[in-house]
Amino acid sequence: EAALQAADGEMQAKKETFDNARFGLMTRLATMEHKRKYEFLEAVSSTMEAHLSFFKHGYEIMQDIEPLIQGAFSETISTREVAAVEYAEL
Repeated sequence: EAALQAADGEMQAKKETFDNARFGLMTRLATMEHKRKYEFLEAVSSTMEAHLSFFKHGYEIMQDIEPLIQGAFSETISTREVAAVEYAEL
């Protein structure tokens, strides 16, 4: 009976070691998954911020050159009208 109790005690110790290792593994896996998830979100956020900055900068440039675009458009229309009048006079 003493051998049986010793074997049972040894079995309990081995089970406790196994459980600790299993829970440690699960904790490490959960930590890695959590870290990977946030690294992915950080990469997506960084990309979105870069796109936002790019398009915002483009919008600001277009606002700055809008008077030039409108001037060129007006000049084109005026030139076309003058050309039409000169063509009609021929």
